[in-house]
Amino acid sequence: MTRNEGSSPQCNHSYGRMGTSLITEGMRGMLLTTNILQALASPTQDTANKVGENISSVNRKKNRMINLARDVGKPVFLHCRDDGSGEAAKRTLDMIRMMDMTHHDFHRHCFAGSVEELCQWEIELPAVNFGVTMRSAQVPNLVARIPVERLLLETDAPYLSPAPGCKMNHPWNLASLAAQVASIRNTPVSFILETCNNNARQFYRL
Repeated sequence: MTRNEGSSPQCNHSYGRMGTSLITEGMRGMLLTTNILQALASPTQDTANKVGENISSVNRKKNRMINLARDVGKPVFLHCRDDGSGEAAKRTLDMIRMMDMTHHDFHRHCFAGSVEELCQWEIELPAVNFGVTMRSAQVPNLVARIPVERLLLETDAPYLSPAPGCKMNHPWNLASLAAQVASIRNTPVSFILETCNNNARQFYRL
């Protein structure tokens, strides 16, 4: 379906601070979280060795999980977290290339990377979708650049900061987020809501 721009609840089961998380949920996806710890910059060799061992263990788990997603034909829900360097996303993309899965369905959860990162992922992964949150909306030039057919709305409730004037984050804040995204993209709110809803249904085969 061609769309022209015109005039999830989730349960995250983590395996350690530097772990990989896997979820089979209502949206029929698999969650893969990549964490890069500040300890990578530790001056002690002992800590560096332990972190290196942890990274190797995490990479093995990620490899198994991505293979499982390919075997069962499920989208992969990616959460790349680091200290803002973009290293987690780079490592994840390298692994996807190495596993020859660039045409698989990937959902970049809570996307707040650079415009350059967006362009690279968009070109190399033709089936990737980008989830935007209230945090993403703080980088309007990024939200404006995401192709509308790859755009998904997320509250990440209850973890992220809530909408303005709201004491607790919850899924109903999608309406507030949609209004912010619509304002950034100079598009009617109804169009954003309908398009993102259709995107989610198509991506997760609902």
